[in-house]
Amino acid sequence: MNFYVASKFENKKAVRNAINCLEPYGHHVTYDWTVSETISPLQAQRDLHGVLTADFTVVLLNYPTSDLICNCGTGWEQATQYKGTLIELGAALAMGQFVFILGDYLDGHVFYELPQVVRINELMDVVRFFR
Repeated sequence: MNFYVASKFENKKAVRNAINCLEPYGHHVTYDWTVSETISPLQAQRDLHGVLTADFTVVLLNYPTSDLICNCGTGWEQATQYKGTLIELGAALAMGQFVFILGDYLDGHVFYELPQVVRINELMDVVRFFR
């Protein structure tokens, strides 16, 4: 099956490791964005095409360090470092793909409640899912 791995730009190494973990089991990455050094309109098109042509998407999350915007009295805290990842998550869901979430940084996200969203503890859970 074809897959895409979504995460923040700083997680390139983890994304590359995920690709290397899944490919030996017959899965093929639609686009390896870790080879890019810059963010550009062309890069955005390639990323989106990678998501849209995948059969499933893996979303890699981790805990933030200092990326929170203060709530400023509104009661809301919002993390900004995964904004591209969340767009990719939405595109994958719109395509009807299974989306595998590894990490719990964005717990409580309403779209995690959809039946095609699967929380995983390790990448091998994806391999086992499709056996």
